[in-house]
Amino acid sequence: MKLSISCCRLDWLYGTKGAIDFLKTTGFEAVDFDLRRGKKAPYPTEEEISVIIGDACTALKENGILCNQAHGPFGMKETGAWDMTNAIFARTVRSFFHYARLGAKYVVVHPVGRPDGSDEIPVNVEMYKALLPYAKQAGVKIATENVFHITMQTPEKVNRLLDTVNDEDLVFCFDTGHSTVVGTAPEDFIAGVNPKYLQVLHLHDNDGVHDRHMLPYTGVMKWDKIIAALKAANYKGDVNLEIPLYIEGMFKEAMPRAITLAAKVAEHIREELLK
Repeated sequence: MKLSISCCRLDWLYGTKGAIDFLKTTGFEAVDFDLRRGKKAPYPTEEEISVIIGDACTALKENGILCNQAHGPFGMKETGAWDMTNAIFARTVRSFFHYARLGAKYVVVHPVGRPDGSDEIPVNVEMYKALLPYAKQAGVKIATENVFHITMQTPEKVNRLLDTVNDEDLVFCFDTGHSTVVGTAPEDFIAGVNPKYLQVLHLHDNDGVHDRHMLPYTGVMKWDKIIAALKAANYKGDVNLEIPLYIEGMFKEAMPRAITLAAKVAEHIREELLK
């Protein structure tokens, strides 16, 4: 059970190698990698990605840090074929192989929503079934996620999707913040998901209304209850923080203390889970 954090925002500040070097000094043991380079920056080209992944491989090895999971590209929609003629689908497929070079076991791929509010399960079954052969070839598992106000907003939907696809290489990444902003306490969401599917976490806090990606214990969530629910589900994965807005809001001089504090918070959660 590693202490992990999303590198998104840190690598915008320090560069790919600099961010991983920095994490080594703060207490984190693993990184949740993300190829996005900035809010308004275009997704990197394949040539740029080759450099980014190469730098990351070097830094991970030098620092003894693992890449345990990663975030796939954003923007998948139900329009377009589920094959390599669809630009976002193809980008997602390529990301499996890029992240596999880093050693990632899981790649989070957001489910797609239905703008008309109709049942999103069938279209997501199609999408994940089309992606899975590529994930298997790359040697990674796909993790779907509950996405606030868009799709997979209930544990029942998560279970139905994963039961229907019925493939061990499609699992679930639970996002505490996304659950909270749609009005479901994270502990209740965890309790409703089949425990065998729960293998990846995006842990962060918020104000109960907005997806703030704050440090755990600084918002409205009841972390003792969340930890108890994870223990009841026999969760054995890593303790992964996804706190980009906490990072983005911090001035650079305070960043070492801020991320060291984040590692201490993750360590506390791990200690409680292992009791």
